[in-house]
Amino acid sequence: MGAPVGPPQLPLLLVGGFLLLHATLLLTLGTVARHASLNGALGLVYLAIACSAFSAQRSLPANERLPQRALFVVCGLLLGPIVLWWMFSRMNAQLARLATQDALTGVLNRNGLKQALQQHFAARRPAPMTWLAVDLDHFKRVNDTLGQADAAT
Repeated sequence: MGAPVGPPQLPLLLVGGFLLLHATLLLTLGTVARHASLNGALGLVYLAIACSAFSAQRSLPANERLPQRALFVVCGLLLGPIVLWWMFSRMNAQLARLATQDALTGVLNRNGLKQALQQHFAARRPAPMTWLAVDLDHFKRVNDTLGQADAAT
């Protein structure tokens, strides 16, 4: 049988598993999966740091517990969610761009053109319009006398 998986081999297995999962997601789902898996990994790293700081603070003397608790709060409760929010906002901006532009050329697609036209016409003030309708009785006589080219002008 194989040797039991001990603490030195565990980080290598975790990193290898993450790389395999990351490569699979990237090949199947593309760029969005890459961002999602990296965000998940960042969240787990910050959670691990926070849990490590929280569990280690019990064995410390009383005067050293406060800095350890501050590390727990900064890493686990503040920094992790802020980084995740930042990454999700970047992904939303990228998705909004992809929804309105062609990914290869960057040219506006149908949705982007519709949105741009709506913004353009919403920002303009409509110009006043004048409508003139003229009805000439017996126009055939004018047309026959002057000819079509002169009658139209």
